[in-house]
Amino acid sequence: MIWLIPPALVSALQAKEGDPFVLLPCQFDTFEVTNPTVLWTFSSSTVHRRQQGEDQLQDQDPRYRGRTSMRTDALADKDLSLNLTKLVLSDSGNYSCISVLLPCKTTACLSEDVRVEWTDEGGRKVHVYENGSDLPDEQDGLYKTRTAMEKKFKSGDVSLTLKHPSDEDKNIYTCKIYSQGKILTQKTVTLYIKGQRFNCILSLLIFKISN
Repeated sequence: MIWLIPPALVSALQAKEGDPFVLLPCQFDTFEVTNPTVLWTFSSSTVHRRQQGEDQLQDQDPRYRGRTSMRTDALADKDLSLNLTKLVLSDSGNYSCISVLLPCKTTACLSEDVRVEWTDEGGRKVHVYENGSDLPDEQDGLYKTRTAMEKKFKSGDVSLTLKHPSDEDKNIYTCKIYSQGKILTQKTVTLYIKGQRFNCILSLLIFKISN
């Protein structure tokens, strides 16, 4: 069972091209998520990901490599703010910070040719993976571009990150892992959302300074 309770936070920031850093603030008074994933995004690109207390930057957009950081104790202090350094004009735009991880782990060591299906209570496909690839064509439109699955097959971890969670996402989610057409593992996760979506939305404008 996962609870999401914080409100949406919206703010606007300004900085100059060449500034050493800017802090994108995101703080909450309540934080009731088990094993949360914190995901900062710019448009559909991953800016920074923190999962279970550690940075996970494998899918980070190359534009942000070596330029982002979060507090080591971010989750404990409910401070998910992001530090962005070496500012350039192309950093201007809207940033979002969201956080929800639907856990699905098995003790078995999985091969990469398994099929993983995440579905909601209505039978809609939330995320599908098979034979080394995600299958977005099988995904229901409600979840398009909003999911990312862990692919830690050796440790049996195929947990799912759901981006931009809102009231519509209150649901019971089922994770099924198939091998050769047979179900190896099936787990369910209940997601409750109170109030508005768990989301910090920030608009960043970088100014160019003329000589």
